[in-house]
Amino acid sequence: MFQLPIDARFAQDDAEAELRSGFDALGAALGNDDGTATELLWSALHGMSLLERAGRMRREHRPNRVAGLTARFAN
Repeated sequence: MFQLPIDARFAQDDAEAELRSGFDALGAALGNDDGTATELLWSALHGMSLLERAGRMRREHRPNRVAGLTARFAN
């Protein structure tokens, strides 16, 4: 949320092929509903990665964060 805006449109049909491919892979793994769950997972992963990269989250809690996020999306 403190980054410069970009024009990437991950969930759109006109997104760059690499971005669309990554989004579609997550959707396939989730059993993709209307794409809402994929957007939610993508945004959670994005937020976690930016916060971790900035050193704003405790390293020792990373396995628990990943496990907690995974549990919420596992079928």
